Amino acid sequence: MDIEKEKNMWNQYWKEENEEKPSLKKKITFLVRNYFLLPETIYYLRKNFISGTFLEAGCGSASTFIKLKNLDRKLIAFDFSLLAIEKLKKNPYVDEAVQGDIFNMPLYDNFLDGIWNSGVMEHYTHEEICVALKEFKRVLKDNGKIVLFWPSCKLPTSWLIDFLIKLGVDLPTAGWNPRKKDLKNLLKEVGYKNIRIRISYTLIYYIVIAENEKNS
Repeated sequence: MDIEKEKNMWNQYWKEENEEKPSLKKKITFLVRNYFLLPETIYYLRKNFISGTFLEAGCGSASTFIKLKNLDRKLIAFDFSLLAIEKLKKNPYVDEAVQGDIFNMPLYDNFLDGIWNSGVMEHYTHEEICVALKEFKRVLKDNGKIVLFWPSCKLPTSWLIDFLIKLGVDLPTAGWNPRKKDLKNLLKEVGYKNIRIRISYTLIYYIVIAENEKNS
């Protein structure tokens, strides 16, 4: 992956997001994400991230933070785009905003209690995902959790993903699109335990929950 190209692409996206009036595509995406996808996302995050330091890896606008923030959770926004991060530094629900990429995170080992993202992992190849999962493992504490909301064209409802994309919803699936068993095998190989994978009630993504094996 060309990291600089990726950063430039997302900086351009957030520049346009800040300057332009919302297009019909963006309005539809906003409605789907906030009223169709967000409630289930919040449910699983609250259930698995009780207290500690948690990071959204590929946070974008960090729309989940307002519903997650409490005194027991420190929330870190993490994104490729410096423009997105600079904006989030002014967000009262964000405790810390860090610019970087998920393949080489500027964080200490054993630092986080949990990592989550939504609509991020499907952008990447199998090899890139392996690197990212190992990096998540490095920065997670022993028994720290990942909660990943992962769209896949291998789901039986892939027609719904196609339909939403035609409506203009941004649900890119150009990277690795695994089956459930492929995901489970990969997580085991990388070094995760207590792996649970289910299909969301919206039927368009996997909910992947796993714990970090004790680091050697």
